[in-house]
Amino acid sequence: MSIADTNSPEIVVVSPADEDGVAIEELLDWYAALDFDQASALGAAWRARELPDAVRDALDRWVATVYRRVNERAAAIVAQAHPDARVEVVPSSLVDTYKTSIWAGSTVATVARLLTAALLVGLLLRGDASREAQAPLEVTAATSTAELAAARAARPDRALAWSDSASPGLGVLALLAGAARAGTPVTLRHVEEPPPLRVEPPLAPVAMRRAALDVTLRGEAGERITVVLDDGAAQSDSVVLTVGTDGVARASVAVLPTRPGAATWSVRAGSHVARAHAWVRAESPVRALVLTGPPTWESRFVVRALESAGMRVAVHQALGRGQAVVAGNAAVPRTLEDLSDHDVVLVLDGEPGPELLGLLGRWVAESGGGVLLSPAPPSAPGPWLGWAAAGSNRTVDAGALAWSGPAEVEPLPSAALRFEARPVAAPASATAVASLAGPGGEPAVLLAVAEPGRGRVAVSGLETWRWRMEAGHLSGHEAFWSSLVEWLAEGLTSPWTLASQPAAPGVAWTGRLEGDVPDSLGVADGARREVIPVLPAGPRAAALRFVPTAEGGYALGADASHGAVVRSAHEPASWSRAALTVGGAGGVLLGPTAGPGDVASRPVESRRPWLLFLTLALLATTGWTARRLGGAP
Repeated sequence: MSIADTNSPEIVVVSPADEDGVAIEELLDWYAALDFDQASALGAAWRARELPDAVRDALDRWVATVYRRVNERAAAIVAQAHPDARVEVVPSSLVDTYKTSIWAGSTVATVARLLTAALLVGLLLRGDASREAQAPLEVTAATSTAELAAARAARPDRALAWSDSASPGLGVLALLAGAARAGTPVTLRHVEEPPPLRVEPPLAPVAMRRAALDVTLRGEAGERITVVLDDGAAQSDSVVLTVGTDGVARASVAVLPTRPGAATWSVRAGSHVARAHAWVRAESPVRALVLTGPPTWESRFVVRALESAGMRVAVHQALGRGQAVVAGNAAVPRTLEDLSDHDVVLVLDGEPGPELLGLLGRWVAESGGGVLLSPAPPSAPGPWLGWAAAGSNRTVDAGALAWSGPAEVEPLPSAALRFEARPVAAPASATAVASLAGPGGEPAVLLAVAEPGRGRVAVSGLETWRWRMEAGHLSGHEAFWSSLVEWLAEGLTSPWTLASQPAAPGVAWTGRLEGDVPDSLGVADGARREVIPVLPAGPRAAALRFVPTAEGGYALGADASHGAVVRSAHEPASWSRAALTVGGAGGVLLGPTAGPGDVASRPVESRRPWLLFLTLALLATTGWTARRLGGAP
């Protein structure tokens, strides 16, 4: 190979003497990968239908630059593949060299150059047009993270559309957000179809205390569906639900978390599976204060049942004339501070005055305490408005009782006995736990519960000691009272509350704190502990943010009463988190009223660039033919 040394080696011309010197296919592959800024300007000039002279001048200048780069690449190919090929450097201006050399050489070489130049023009002008129209890739809850990643790798420019009633999984959500940030049209559409299975976790469960999962199942009216619960270690419980006429079945399923920290429950109904996550507080005995009048069978056996269940029980028995029997340093509370050492207060066989009722009502609403009144007072002031005794005592057959209410509360076992009961009048916000049909068909409530404010209350008209003494159901009597008192103790007692969604490893977790918020919190994953500052977010509100590194749980605070749950990436995120993630990355959010036609897609391709390519190819061929017929070289 020989190269003529010049002071201005602007153009490299490959001699056509060796027709095998440069393969046209190699050049075409390289042409398609080139990026020229002049493509947009030339395409705009042509589409604007400017004067032919202006178009010709722009084309001459542009193709000359292209031709120089083409020949540089051609020289490199020749030098590598054919060391004996002749390469000549032509020192002249770009435009003149283009005009003279493009016609030079043999007929084969000339035709090849004309066609490649015309093809190059068409390819580059095509880059100025929009991409070919293509329907978006439909992504649903059945699409795995690996499947979406493979589809993105095969067609990275294809629009994506999530259309489902369920929210996307954390892994799929990350891919959707990444595609939106890269400029790919991404749509997040919430289909107006509730998920077939939904599970709500308990609010603040405690280890070794009964809690409940709220399950909502959809199906055909009258259909009986078995719901199976798994706590990760063994199958915990199963229940058969019957779908109502509205197509929905609802139930509370009791669970017993056995250890503190992050807990996960899996609920399966047919082919549908849903998971619920919660932070479980450390095990601690319930602290109960029992206020009674003179001793009765009912108060004696209630205290015995609570003590047998391992609770710390303090008892104050008022005997009259200022005399009282006290156990466990019990005292009648006068202030909220007097109640700080108790979780639940039981007022049995007595008539609390309005001052005590008012204090207990404030304690329930403001501090998250639990209160049981048995029997109901004749009338109740303030926070207890709506609770009262309804009618006089009646003799009840134990077999006529109907049980409902919270799943955490164990009903009294069936027994062949009769007992005294006094119906309870409860407000509309209360939930009946034990009732029986009245004379007119209306149910008479004998035990009801409610959750006013931060705490919980129960009012009972039951006489339960006969289950223990007459029917011999010692364990059943103990299970009823211990479960009822544990339920009462599950109020929001922490000075601050945490609202958050479970996170995934490597994804920032954010929690909102409300109440008496500390300035900082310790975050521990068992192996290490780090103190993180709390960011103010308004009056009595703040935010906490950190990035978890592994699945499991992260305890917050010195007493670990709160925590962050970290789950695997394949589980669904909340709709709020999905909307914030995709919307923040530039995606489009569509509500349930939107239709498939609202989903973003690629625009339709214009056909003008290819028409331009064909026109230029025809002009080039015509010009060459005219020159050859005229005897030009």
